[in-house]
Amino acid sequence: MLIIFFLFHFISPAVYGDNVKDSARRAISRIDQAYASGRIERKVYLDSVYATVNLLLSANINFTNKEAVELLRQYRKTIWEEENTYEQKRNYYAILSSQAHMASRMGEKLYYTEKIDKLERAANHNRPSLSALSSLASYYEVVNSPEKIIALYEKSKTYIDTIPQLARKEPMTGKNLGQAVIFLYFTAAAYYDLGQITNGDAAAAVMQQIIRITKEKYGTDNNLMSALGHVQTLTAIKGASATKDARKQWKAIQQLEALRNSATTPQERRNLIDINLNFWKLNYFLKQRNRDSTARYLEIYGRVIENGRKPYLLFEYQNYKAQALYNQGLFKESADTLTRAIAILDSSRSLIAQDVDNILYAQAAAEEKQFLLEEASVKQKATERKLMLTGLALGLLLLLGVFIIRFARHRQQSRFLKFKMNLARNIHDETNPALLYAKALVRSQATGNSSEKAELEKQIDHTMVLIRSLSHDLRSDRQYTIASLIEDTGQLLRKLNSDNSFIYSIGKPLNEKRFISHYQYAELKAILNECITNTIKHAEFSKIEMAFEQNNNRLTITYKDNGKGWDGGKKSEGMGLKNIEERINGLNGDYSIRNQHPNGYSIQLSVLLR
Repeated sequence: MLIIFFLFHFISPAVYGDNVKDSARRAISRIDQAYASGRIERKVYLDSVYATVNLLLSANINFTNKEAVELLRQYRKTIWEEENTYEQKRNYYAILSSQAHMASRMGEKLYYTEKIDKLERAANHNRPSLSALSSLASYYEVVNSPEKIIALYEKSKTYIDTIPQLARKEPMTGKNLGQAVIFLYFTAAAYYDLGQITNGDAAAAVMQQIIRITKEKYGTDNNLMSALGHVQTLTAIKGASATKDARKQWKAIQQLEALRNSATTPQERRNLIDINLNFWKLNYFLKQRNRDSTARYLEIYGRVIENGRKPYLLFEYQNYKAQALYNQGLFKESADTLTRAIAILDSSRSLIAQDVDNILYAQAAAEEKQFLLEEASVKQKATERKLMLTGLALGLLLLLGVFIIRFARHRQQSRFLKFKMNLARNIHDETNPALLYAKALVRSQATGNSSEKAELEKQIDHTMVLIRSLSHDLRSDRQYTIASLIEDTGQLLRKLNSDNSFIYSIGKPLNEKRFISHYQYAELKAILNECITNTIKHAEFSKIEMAFEQNNNRLTITYKDNGKGWDGGKKSEGMGLKNIEERINGLNGDYSIRNQHPNGYSIQLSVLLR
């Protein structure tokens, strides 16, 4: 009821006082608006548009392909919004194919038929599309190309011939079975036209099997049954005509007339049967040389054909007219009429006609691509706007995040620094007095070994140094690393080698950024400074080499020069070894010296990093 309301209320020119095409556009537009506003659901919308457009087609309201594509813009967009919409997509292309067929734009019809075939193959495991096959066969029949119909059948013969078996095993719709019957009718007719009677009968036999199964499954569908009866009798008439069996042909014509007069045959089907009856009665009476009946049906058929203006049907009409004139003994008029018929046929088969179809095919493809490009452009702009807004939002969130992180880190760092300062102050204020008191107690002891007391005082002093160093590390913002030690040592070497009097090299460890305490940094720096100073003061050298190696928490430093080294009896003279030894012991480290006199020496230091 909804569809009827749309059609008769919105299409009526009286409503708008406009032409029928504009009223049809308004009708579709109203359905579009009803869906966009949420007044009807998606399925109701799609069904309403499909049914309304088909009613427009049945009312002979013809649009150009471009107009039809534009008219169905929202309909198409709605269909393609979801993935599993095979039926709706097929309906969309079926509308455009029917529109093209009604307007005899066969190139467009071919294009949309191929679209339907591609859809159905994708949905049915690459099986040929029955509706596409019947549509293509119809196209080739209109352009009088029986060879192409046969080629189409031969290509899909394996599948078509198994339909009777498949129909008993699989759920096949009445619509698909009907399309198979129509395709087989065109196939049988093509074989009959080419005089291949046996092949035509074989195709007709497969068709009869499908008709029997369809009647068993869908016998209550009057529309489908009348369509099958129509095709069945046409096949019988065509076969009888091919074998020149006049009795059989007339019997089939009478069966077709009985179907036309049946109360179960829809009016739409009756109109189609009327056209076929006029044609085949004309064909029959011509062969029987019945002048009166021939003249009657030739006149009727002529009126029908003149309205359609299809080239091959015009040729047939003129050909029959020539035969009628010949039967009347009017040989010159018959020859002239036949000449005109051949000219019409030549025109329909000309390259110009083929070019028109090719142009229409290409135009339909181009118009659909243009539609898709426009749709893609709209989507791209919408996507770009979304991306821009998303990018802006993300940028703001990022800035906000950076601000929050930096603020939190600043607060955390301030708290940590405050904690370090308090800890350093507590360590200094609480441990130093205790150690000073311990030192005073040691000194106050009158008795005891003096060397042991000295050693104890020395350890207390060392502990106080370590605590001061630890306090310094806690108070300081600077964090010392192995890289810091290497850099400071390198600066000393560059300063002392301003005249390039010697060469030096420093081998660096993989983990230069390993932290070391201020005390370790200061002591190791002092040791290396002592080594460098001693080399410059006392050795005749040209090269200094240093290497830093780290293994887990242990740092090993190797220092060597290529001076003379020293005699064994002069080991402690001028080398500051005592100072080095005291410092390395203070670090709880190890060292070893390798004298290579007179070829220099090397010293290896090893400390455990804290």
